[in-house]
Amino acid sequence: MIIIIINCMMSIAVVQNPSEQEIVQYFNPTPFDRSDTRVLVRDIGFGNQVVLWNIRWWVVHRQQGCSHRPITSMCAHIGMAEAMDVIDEMMTLLATLAMRPICIHGACSTTVSNDECLLLSALHELQKGEDQSAKHTMGRLFQGAMGCLYMRSASALVDCLDCADLRVNKIPHLHIV
Repeated sequence: MIIIIINCMMSIAVVQNPSEQEIVQYFNPTPFDRSDTRVLVRDIGFGNQVVLWNIRWWVVHRQQGCSHRPITSMCAHIGMAEAMDVIDEMMTLLATLAMRPICIHGACSTTVSNDECLLLSALHELQKGEDQSAKHTMGRLFQGAMGCLYMRSASALVDCLDCADLRVNKIPHLHIV
């Protein structure tokens, strides 16, 4: 009984004087976090399409419990054979560490979700060497050190894209109304 009381007292002390790392941060949605962007897949660059296709197929294969063999062969065909392991790590981190559910459209969807745009935007910024901007972009999905873990994997994917001479272009969010 005494051990339980001591543990409770220690817990109370932690709650009363939280350190910077123990403070819980909440996700506050903004208009930027809407699910639909009206951006068509056909209107984004080839590098964006390759990354998007791989992300979407990773989700499909993960849900169905399939191997990544079709994606691996496609990556090898365009000069990115090692990219599948990087995408697997990157998406596993995204699926487990994100502070909110992530919207990835199905493989045959003709539009790009806002979360897909965020991922592609961060890759674009990394490819341009704007690491802080990319980290800030991913701050919509990750907190603190979690974002750093993800950015390490995303940087490895950018290296694969560079080796295959593929560019991830900026996707504008402008629409004619």
